[in-house]
Amino acid sequence: MACEYLEQLRKAAILAAAKRKILKGEITVKRNARTGRLEILGLSAAERGPMGDACIIAGLAKQPDAAAALRRAGVNTTDAIRTHEHAHAHGIQH
Repeated sequence: MACEYLEQLRKAAILAAAKRKILKGEITVKRNARTGRLEILGLSAAERGPMGDACIIAGLAKQPDAAAALRRAGVNTTDAIRTHEHAHAHGIQH
């Protein structure tokens, strides 16, 4: 369907922008001490669009150069992807 395709394009654009920013060091990822969730710092709500931090982090973790930047920030990329996919498989929105 056209709507799903447009949504895929929108999410791809969000991930591409986030990738550029993380590789330039303009955004960082840290774990919230209170909730234990990974958070992206330096990305505005408009830049995030409909995607939550977990979605963006998992998307970046699947791209080798962005994944390396996440690992340098202390993110276990395998766990980030697995947790994100598990959440969506069980209908959890984040």
